[in-house]
Amino acid sequence: MGLTNILAMDGGNGIVTADLLQKLEDVNHNRYLNRADLFVGTSAGGINSLFLASQDNPTDALQHILEFWTNVNRSILGGLSAAEVEERAKAAVEANAVLPVATQAGQDVIGAIFHSILGLGEAAFGFRSLFRNDVLKQCLTQYFGADTVLGDLRKKVIIVSFQLDNGKTGIKQSWAPKLFTNLDYGSSGQPRAPGEAQGSDMHEKIVDVALRTSAAPLELPIYQGMDGTGPGYVDGGLVANNPAMIALSAILGTLRRAAGAKAKLDLDDALSEINLLSVGTGRNLVGTAQFLDPEFSGGSAAWGYKQWLFDPSNLVVLIDAWIQGGNIAVSKQCELLMGDENFHRLNVPLQFMMAEKSPATDAVVAEAAAWLQTKNWFKQQPKLAITAQVPMLHAGKRAQFPATPGA
Repeated sequence: MGLTNILAMDGGNGIVTADLLQKLEDVNHNRYLNRADLFVGTSAGGINSLFLASQDNPTDALQHILEFWTNVNRSILGGLSAAEVEERAKAAVEANAVLPVATQAGQDVIGAIFHSILGLGEAAFGFRSLFRNDVLKQCLTQYFGADTVLGDLRKKVIIVSFQLDNGKTGIKQSWAPKLFTNLDYGSSGQPRAPGEAQGSDMHEKIVDVALRTSAAPLELPIYQGMDGTGPGYVDGGLVANNPAMIALSAILGTLRRAAGAKAKLDLDDALSEINLLSVGTGRNLVGTAQFLDPEFSGGSAAWGYKQWLFDPSNLVVLIDAWIQGGNIAVSKQCELLMGDENFHRLNVPLQFMMAEKSPATDAVVAEAAAWLQTKNWFKQQPKLAITAQVPMLHAGKRAQFPATPGA
């Protein structure tokens, strides 16, 4: 079958993952990203996947990824302003009301602060998401291009999102996970049904996919697409914040179809030739390390929404625990299936939203670098063909896959 290298990246703080990827390259100096065949990501991890897969040389692109994320994060903060509030403020000024607004040459400092305060006020009272996505969309469009689609990417990707049901199609639907990919998968994110158009996600705009996978509820708006039609999408974290198991099942599904309808896939053989590096965005997503020590009475602690969601010292700990629990569970499942020979999880504690600069962090990164170096990641073998066309094989035959260009 040949080896396949998969890099799966969690949702969360994308700049933390970017920093870890750079630290990993600094340790081994072997251009490991150029050996990746498939990038899989959720939310910020999805944006990182699109960034790396769009490059001819992902390793060299690392020198720009922190700058890229600085611009992305700045553009998200730019979404604090409320455009509709600005229009109302301008109308008030024209009616001789005294309100600070933007100058014709651009927003002045007072106007920018004013718009941000108004935007925060609307978000605080539940009238809108915390951030608008107009500035973020502009940033991503400037980087990826307005018309660039998944079919234009240099590498294969799977990007996780969650599709909502608008009830307007006239057919029975339900909320469902959506995997955007340039693999041989259909629009549902599942293996193609007989007769279904091949590569049905190839035409999806990269900017649309990036905004769909990262549309975190409350934080960013529900997103359709540039054409303003179809269902809405929200953050892929509602499906799988850690997409490692999705990555694994996607490749196994590709292999199963390649073997033919009546053939049985040798699972142990297939798993032994897949390398999966899973990279997190840091433990305890909201910042400093969190420890829960509730007061127990009779062996129980009757916490309510105040303790779980609105404790200033442990803000939204319920959401953090829910996300981290899922991340850990997926990693354990992959480890049980693949063993430490073919699966590795890189994740570090956070300090004030960033990875700690400490010997403990260095040790975790060095362990991941050693796994890359001593396992099969750099092994010179033909790669699994994860192209848009997967060869159909007779029962009992094994695939002979061509080498991946540029490996």
